[in-house]
Amino acid sequence: MKNIFHSEAIDFFEYREQVFIRVSQSGLTINQINQMIKALPQIKVTKFSELMSALKAADQIPVCIGEKKPRLEIEISKDEMCAFVRFNLSEREWQQSGDTLVKEVYEALLANQVTVGIQHEVLHHDCRANEKILIAKGIEPIPGEDAKCRYYETSEKMPKLNEKGQADHYELGLIHNVQQDDWLGEKTLPTHGVDGMTVKGNRVPSRAGRDVKLKYDPVTVIERYEVDRFVLRAKINGAVHVKNDKIAVENHLIIHGDVDYETGNIYFDGDVTILGTVQDKFTVEATGKIVVKGASGVGAVERIESKEDSVHILGGMNGKYEGRIAAKKAIYLKFVNEGCLEAGELINIQLYAFDSVLRADKVFIDPHKGKVVGGEIYAKHCVVSGSIGNALERQTHISIEGFERDDMKAKLAVLKRKYQEAASGINRMKRKLEIFEENIERLDQRAVNTYHYLTENYDVLNEELDVLTTQIEKIEAILKIRGEAELRVYQSVYPKTMMALKRLNRRIVETMTCSFYVQDNQIHIYE
Repeated sequence: MKNIFHSEAIDFFEYREQVFIRVSQSGLTINQINQMIKALPQIKVTKFSELMSALKAADQIPVCIGEKKPRLEIEISKDEMCAFVRFNLSEREWQQSGDTLVKEVYEALLANQVTVGIQHEVLHHDCRANEKILIAKGIEPIPGEDAKCRYYETSEKMPKLNEKGQADHYELGLIHNVQQDDWLGEKTLPTHGVDGMTVKGNRVPSRAGRDVKLKYDPVTVIERYEVDRFVLRAKINGAVHVKNDKIAVENHLIIHGDVDYETGNIYFDGDVTILGTVQDKFTVEATGKIVVKGASGVGAVERIESKEDSVHILGGMNGKYEGRIAAKKAIYLKFVNEGCLEAGELINIQLYAFDSVLRADKVFIDPHKGKVVGGEIYAKHCVVSGSIGNALERQTHISIEGFERDDMKAKLAVLKRKYQEAASGINRMKRKLEIFEENIERLDQRAVNTYHYLTENYDVLNEELDVLTTQIEKIEAILKIRGEAELRVYQSVYPKTMMALKRLNRRIVETMTCSFYVQDNQIHIYE
């Protein structure tokens, strides 16, 4: 037997890698024994009941209490990417070991087949006794880069800022024109990764980059392989649109002069841009946006109508009590004189409305320089203007239908719940589609059919989500107005202004500088 520790009260010794204790004095506590063992890191106690019995008996009979740990231990992680060394030595043994330990470590690493990523500097400078030290680190695999898609960028349909830093709703970047074969997007190919290696020299395969599909409308956009990437190009001349994350080119008619006897009336399925004006008595009807860029605006047109979008007149309108403009969404123009405007959502006027009839959910005339004189305004929720009427007491009618706030809040809650359900469904379907797309080259025909079915349903769900988003945004905007019908005036309301706010009538008999709203079935005034 080889002695490990000796005192008058107790002895530790080893025999054939087993550790024995011999207790000569009674009264030793387990805490005292723990302190002794802590100073003897090569002792590993595995038989606690025998240890307690030996302390209690104190009869000097050797009792096996555990096993002797090696001078150093090599531990390898399950994935073989890390190897650790621990020196089971007392401080005295550590100081006496010197360079012999370095040799022992290398031998132990070799015995455990650790040959890669050995941390030589750590071994020579940063080792300590009784600590778990990282001694070897495998080479991590480098994953391949995923395919990257880049698309033609369409600016958001937001007002530009003028030289004073104010939003100008009349100078919008509305339509993005492209010609046949113009670039619309591209995909760089995924790359292969670089394999790694474990500390034992075993290969760790890398993950190849994931492929993704370019999203486009195959009817109007073509995909080609060019040099080292796939490129999207326009099949036709038209305007770039992005819908449900798919890039497409839609019909866009550009009239380089006026709409007049040379062009005749215009009826078009798509967007229309008129670089001149629309002459009196002529009609322009389109499913998409209609933009009239002529500085003079338009006059007594028969009709300018966007069936699905908005109308933008960069000038104004002198309607001569005959001109009419209609849009499913919004109408933007600088002024309207003796005209009739009807929009599903918004009428936005920069300067003034004289003797005109305006109908929309919301009518907005610039609060700083805008004014309404004469004519009639019919709004569902809100009218905003700098002034209403004039000092000559020109009779002006303002009618706001109003709404029930509690009903609107309840409707909003239902829409938000439907939105969450639809969004969750889309996210689940998107994850499924990504799995299919990652393995697209290995799919059998049945899986390909499933993929196409999911793609179609994904597009349908996205369209539903777009509709819900629009409805939610619209209601949230309505709920921001004051009360349940609001006439917001930033300057003056003049006599002979007739108001009908949610079936409550009021005639202005003296000039007032205030705004009005309805709440609790009463008209309230605020400044």
